[in-house]
Amino acid sequence: MQPTKRRSRNWEAGTMELKPMTSIKREDIKEFLLEKILPKICERWPQKDLRKPIFIQQDNAKTYVNPRDEDF
Repeated sequence: MQPTKRRSRNWEAGTMELKPMTSIKREDIKEFLLEKILPKICERWPQKDLRKPIFIQQDNAKTYVNPRDEDF
């Protein structure tokens, strides 16, 4: 999120606007998975399958997180 620099007919100057990221690093993906994705999956996972592994498919991702990573 970044504040807009100028005013337009659609918004005032300083309005927070969502800007795309130009590059995403492996650390960013790992942090996003560990802090946001996996906790949400675990919240909604059925209780009877709680001890079963969760497989996350990372097809052709340049920022692939190694499943053997100790944090992951």
